[in-house]
Amino acid sequence: MMKLAPYVVLATAASLSGCSHVPPRPVRPSFDPVSAARAAMDQYDVNHDGKIDANELKQCPALAQAMDLMDANHDGVLTLDEITARMKQWKDSPAVVISGSTQVFLDGQPLAGATVTYEPEKFMGPASQTASGATDSAGFADIKGQDPKYPGLYLGFYRVRISKVQGGKESLPSRYNTETILGKELGGGGPQERWMLRFDLQSQ
Repeated sequence: MMKLAPYVVLATAASLSGCSHVPPRPVRPSFDPVSAARAAMDQYDVNHDGKIDANELKQCPALAQAMDLMDANHDGVLTLDEITARMKQWKDSPAVVISGSTQVFLDGQPLAGATVTYEPEKFMGPASQTASGATDSAGFADIKGQDPKYPGLYLGFYRVRISKVQGGKESLPSRYNTETILGKELGGGGPQERWMLRFDLQSQ
């Protein structure tokens, strides 16, 4: 399970008096919401009709997963303005890094020895980087982000890949790794602070 909690630095009497117990705020990756949203449209609006429809969304699991949050007029498609608006919310959010653990189950049982990788969508640009972790006997994986001082992931859209190699071969279906259908939008504030992230995989 992944309990998501935004990294928010609060001013305290200690920090104001010069004590260094509170670490500096993590640096927010530099990106332009408008440019990133345009890159998303260029990548996934295959028929160039100005919207990403249900069929096109299948190619981007993270956008599909966040559809209900982003589809402002509930018409079942995403537009440039809707994607831009969501990314602008990240820039305005006090959260920069979301930390937690991911739990993976296979056929109802905790999956140990699997590698869980969070791969930022290409349209996020080079500022966001891939992060991964290995599951333990209970199926939990601690995801190590790009900044070792702040474990976790920066806000963004991620393609999630789960792999377990046994005897030199991938033991999990390709829909969870090379052709993954798994995706997650990590955004700051709101109900996401209470989410627990769990992946239930099926071997067949």
